[in-house]
Amino acid sequence: MKRTATLLLALIMVCSLLAGCGDKGTTDDSSNNANTDENPTVAITFCNMLATDHPQSIAATEVLAPEISEKTGGKFTIDVQVNGALGSDAAMGANRAGNVKAIENLALATGVFQLEVVDDFGPGLTRVPVNAKPVMPSEPGEPSDPLEGASKAERRAWSKKHQAKEVRTWSSTNVRYLLSQGRIKDADAILGHAHAVEGTVVHGEERGRTIGFPTANLSENVAGYLPVDGVYAGWLVDLGEKSADGGEEAGEKPADGVSQQYDASSVNARVAMQSPHRWPAAISIGTKPTFNEDGDAERVVEAYAITDDWLDLYGHQARVEFAGFLRPQIKFDSADDLVVELKRNVEETKRLTA
Repeated sequence: MKRTATLLLALIMVCSLLAGCGDKGTTDDSSNNANTDENPTVAITFCNMLATDHPQSIAATEVLAPEISEKTGGKFTIDVQVNGALGSDAAMGANRAGNVKAIENLALATGVFQLEVVDDFGPGLTRVPVNAKPVMPSEPGEPSDPLEGASKAERRAWSKKHQAKEVRTWSSTNVRYLLSQGRIKDADAILGHAHAVEGTVVHGEERGRTIGFPTANLSENVAGYLPVDGVYAGWLVDLGEKSADGGEEAGEKPADGVSQQYDASSVNARVAMQSPHRWPAAISIGTKPTFNEDGDAERVVEAYAITDDWLDLYGHQARVEFAGFLRPQIKFDSADDLVVELKRNVEETKRLTA
């Protein structure tokens, strides 16, 4: 919800397309012929979402107002309604000065967009420790809510012990907290879909292949919030291969119509539940304690597609989606013991992803 301010800014940035709309904006012929004013009317039929990474030291009005005045001042009549929606506690800019009231005033002053303040829909409030750290569950199976069924006195005691604060149940703060505790199902329920991370598939130590469980290892630069260390059930999705120069290589599309090259426009087709580029997977996040002698290895995200013996995805962009927590990371006495447990994890994954 706090990040909704970025969505508002992206909507306002539609104005920046007007200065060079080209194929990104179209003009109705009849209205154009009739419009002989100095300031033409442009009907926008395409909206491009623009990334914004302004330093936190920039005030909210410094971010929004110049874009509006520079791109529209004296050059265009905006004949389009731009709407922005914010949660009631949204804020942006230096010292969070760009709160809902400030942005409402900006909307009224410019007349370029209309702001809608969205009620805090959801099941109410929950409590999250202020300085919550990732804690790997100690037992197999999806962790439960520690406050489920607790009395008021027990809730107060838990909150005091963990220095917890009240936040909306449907909030990014709560979702991150749940993921950091291995509570994947609760997080997914709030999100309305499986939580996911993305990265490039790279060569790993290839120990999984030697024991019959070849995995797709993601590079260190994983996009998305990584849940706490553990073994999970979920899905592995092949988003396509990126060419060496980062561009699209020429070639015919396969029979399913989805390019083998990574292309943002094909992501929706690839992540669809019945996509041939999607496999149920047992997922591991951690330092591979059974094979890590020194105990200082970096965290690794690896996914074993349980329905395919081998997938050559090296150099591909891949998405890993999480359906549930299976067990904590533990050090096994031998590779054989690990294999026995992995087989059990595969069966649990089949059940959770069916």
